[in-house]
Amino acid sequence: MKQPSFTNVDVAKACHTLIKGGFNPTVKAVRAEIGGGSNSKILPMLQDWREEKRKKEEGNKLNNLSKDVQNLISNEINIFVQNLDSDLKKQIEEYKEEIEEIKAALMKEEQESINNQETINKQEKGLTVKEGEMHAVKEELSGIKKELSSSQKEGEKHRIEIATLKGEKEGINYLKKENINLKGENIQIKEKLSENKGEIESLTKENKKLLQVLKKKLSK
Repeated sequence: MKQPSFTNVDVAKACHTLIKGGFNPTVKAVRAEIGGGSNSKILPMLQDWREEKRKKEEGNKLNNLSKDVQNLISNEINIFVQNLDSDLKKQIEEYKEEIEEIKAALMKEEQESINNQETINKQEKGLTVKEGEMHAVKEELSGIKKELSSSQKEGEKHRIEIATLKGEKEGINYLKKENINLKGENIQIKEKLSENKGEIESLTKENKKLLQVLKKKLSK
C-alpha cells in the first residue's frame, strides 16, 4: 500500500493540533493525525519539531523577561537542570515506546514481504506446472498429428486399392459381357452349322441320285 506524502510542516501542524486537543504528540498520535506514514520517517521530524519548539519557548521567555528577573531565570534553570533527569527519563520512556512501535511496524512489513515472496514462489511453481502440462499437451497433439498423417496415408492407400478393385471389377464385368457375347455367337455358329449340315446332307442325297441316274444312262 502506498504511504501518504508529508513534510515537516505537516508534522508540526499535527503536533499543534494534538496539543490544542490536550494530547501528547507521540509518533503514533502524529501518524494518526496526518493519516498514515512510516514511523521511521515521522520520528526525526517530530524530534526536529520538539527541538525547535524548545528553542522558541526558551527564546520567547528570555526576550519577555527583564534583566531584573534574570537571576530568577538562573534559579529556574538550576531547578530545570535538577528536574532534567526526571524529564529525560520520561522522554526516554516515550522514545522506547516509539521505538517499540517502529519495531512492530517493521516486523509487520517484513512479514508482509515474506508472505508476498511465498505467494510469488507459489505462483512461479504453478506456472512451472502449467508449462509442463502445456508441454505434455503439445507432445500429445504432435502424436495425434502423426497418427492423423499415418491414417491419411493409409486412407490414400485404401482408396488406391479400392480404385484398383473397381477397375478389376469393371474388367471382370467386361469379360463377362464379352463371354456372353461369344456364347451367343457360338450358338449362332452352331445353328448355322446345323443348317449347313442339313443342306449338305440334302445336296449329298441329290448328288447320289444324280450319280445313279448317270450310271443308268451310261450302262445303256
